[in-house]
Amino acid sequence: MSVYRRRVQLVAGSTLSITLPKDWARIVGIKPGTELTMKILPDGSLLIYPPSRSDEIHSLRAVVEPRSCSDLNSIAREILSYYLAGFHEIRVIVKNCSDEDVKRLVHFIHEKVLGLELLDEDAESITFQNVVDPESLDLNSSLKRLTRVAISMLNDLVEALKRRDRSILENLVKRDDIVDKLYLLILRRLIEDTTMISNRSELRSASQAIYVSMTAKSIERVADHVRRVATYVLERNPRIDRDVLTLLEDIRNLFEEVCRAFIELNKFKALEIAKRVDEMRNQIKRIESLRDPLLEPLADALRRILAYSIDIAETILDLIALNEALEKRFGTSNKVV
Repeated sequence: MSVYRRRVQLVAGSTLSITLPKDWARIVGIKPGTELTMKILPDGSLLIYPPSRSDEIHSLRAVVEPRSCSDLNSIAREILSYYLAGFHEIRVIVKNCSDEDVKRLVHFIHEKVLGLELLDEDAESITFQNVVDPESLDLNSSLKRLTRVAISMLNDLVEALKRRDRSILENLVKRDDIVDKLYLLILRRLIEDTTMISNRSELRSASQAIYVSMTAKSIERVADHVRRVATYVLERNPRIDRDVLTLLEDIRNLFEEVCRAFIELNKFKALEIAKRVDEMRNQIKRIESLRDPLLEPLADALRRILAYSIDIAETILDLIALNEALEKRFGTSNKVV
């Protein structure tokens, strides 16, 4: 691999510029006036694409050709896999699907994926196109928004159960779609940031991305369980006593604290939260000991939300340790949160 060194020049009093290697420019067909695509990598490096590669990175196309439309969930999963892999267009062959099947599939994608819009439709296929560039979205801001939405769902669940307000519960069920969209967008961004691991600097960003994706998944799963509790209460209308509500409030506060601790990478708060878990687990066991069939789904949801909160706390400690190791090995932690 050739390595070139260039000194930055000041042009017209305010513009910084560097010259391109002449041999490289000739090989890839760069001439005066040629438009180049530049990508800022997680470690601060700048990647320059020649025109041929620029068209390529913006034109990744996939084709999904299901054997039948009997399982729309499987088709949706395949579409999501291409979306997360960074494909720009996804064509789905639907010649053997009914109009109703196609409508349900389009509705599901619209509800669950941010920026994947229906671009074209004919008798044999439908084509989705990604219209949102994940690179234009700040990862830290997206994580904060994801946590805000999940925390607000828990807050509203507590309020709805206190007031027995069905309208709040119905809104909660719909709001879970926002969490799903944000989670998938964050995951796509993380995958795109780590697809070109050619040096140690990029590798360390990939290592950190693992922990960020784990935390984002835990937050998404908490929102799922809030939605399930809301749906269950709407359908079964169980009697929830004050002790259960108090425990739900405590778990809500714990989840909010651990999310804040992750954004701040607060080791001491993570350790403190871990110590408070056993007491809450004992309270959940007390609810289960009542052997009330109507409370069992709620107790299960509380136990799982608590488990995901602890997963986040442990991830904080792991990520802090990783950052310290990176700082010792490379001189900088290159933090991603």
